[in-house]
Amino acid sequence: MISSFDIAKLHSLLKDFYQLTKIRITVFDDSFRELTSYPDEIAAIIVEPVAANMGVVPPKKGFLEGLRKLCSEHGSVLIFDEVITGFRLAFGGAAQYFGVTPDLVTYGKIIGAGMPVGAYGGRRDVMELVAPAGRVYQAGTLSGNPVAMAAGLTQLKYLYDHQEIYTELEKKGELLYGGMGKIVKEKGLNYQMNSDVGFTCQQLEKDEVYRIDNSKSSCTLFIIEGDVIFDLGKYKGLRILQNQMVFIPQNIGTRMKSITGSKCMLLFWDRNMSVCDKLFLGSLSVRGEDRTADNFILPVRKPLAEVLDSVGMYLEARLLCKHMHLLKQQELLLVLKGFYTKKELTAFFSASTGIRQRFEKFVMENYKKVNSVKEFADLYYVSERSFSRKFHSCFGESPYKWMQKKRAEQMLEMICDPELSFQEISGRLGFSSPSHFTAYCRRMYGMSPTQLREKNKK
Repeated sequence: MISSFDIAKLHSLLKDFYQLTKIRITVFDDSFRELTSYPDEIAAIIVEPVAANMGVVPPKKGFLEGLRKLCSEHGSVLIFDEVITGFRLAFGGAAQYFGVTPDLVTYGKIIGAGMPVGAYGGRRDVMELVAPAGRVYQAGTLSGNPVAMAAGLTQLKYLYDHQEIYTELEKKGELLYGGMGKIVKEKGLNYQMNSDVGFTCQQLEKDEVYRIDNSKSSCTLFIIEGDVIFDLGKYKGLRILQNQMVFIPQNIGTRMKSITGSKCMLLFWDRNMSVCDKLFLGSLSVRGEDRTADNFILPVRKPLAEVLDSVGMYLEARLLCKHMHLLKQQELLLVLKGFYTKKELTAFFSASTGIRQRFEKFVMENYKKVNSVKEFADLYYVSERSFSRKFHSCFGESPYKWMQKKRAEQMLEMICDPELSFQEISGRLGFSSPSHFTAYCRRMYGMSPTQLREKNKK
């Protein structure tokens, strides 16, 4: 996507290139009409999932998904340039982070722990065309460099075993982001900061279908004008009218279709809300009789409408600082507490609280059955990143740290049981040998298993 220079001039140059080589190189505009105009001539689309040469520019909602759909429809190869995003956004890179699978992906020196190296991979049928399996020759001066490979494998193994790093990096990013916002606020500077949380407005045409990306946080949909048909998880075809609202839990697939021309507002909830707000939301019970499709939808009463009007005014004026979003979120919660009954709010948030309770139950019933975060995520049938994000929102820490604590508690409990031999404990907990078990105890508790058992007797 290029907007910083004359696209028409670039197309003219590429046309001349085509006349000379019969190779068509295309810079797509927003419509991607070139792909449909030349369906048999576009071999591949190469894209940075997150543009980075002019600042960090995340893709628009649906952009990567749209590319994936078009490439699949027209038989073109979708290539992700993950030289920057690979193993940084997530262990599986942007493909894992955004949930869009490319046909080919390229990596740079990240896989060599900073050493000069490059790599590519992709679909089996495509990769089998490369030598020695296929007829496409490839070679490189640094191919298989032993120093780069040793450094890269060491780093990648560490990242694989400690994927809580990505959660910690996200937390540090949010801390940096908040600190920058605080500084510019203190200086009285006019600024705009991008964030995954806060309020946004959407104007929908008649019959327009809109998918809500709530992969990073739960959100609330407010219908300001018009009405829409809405799908929320298992609830299909819900009709939401003007001045009504619905709560959407994180990672619940949602889509809506505008019946008439509609205007809606979305609030993507900040996870770092105040303790008071967390306690309030946590106090809402989950009663079966409250959990009906009709009760998911609440009216937007006058005090709440006034809050939304003020937010709309700020958005139109481009007053987009994070503090505005956070303050308005707190004001909105205050209005909910003051002008809606606890029964109404219980039903309204029940989709989220119910999911939370079921997830917590799943964790407590299964954590002894798995040995890694990856196994836990596989058991829950989600990606490691999605699992870690959901886990952190429920338990307040990374699944890796939590599992380490539980493992330590379980170990102490077993050590203190005189009926169990240390060899048996070592085997049950997955240690390769009793000596490794002993070394772990010394590292964790400063004592051998025997000393821990004797201490417990006293």
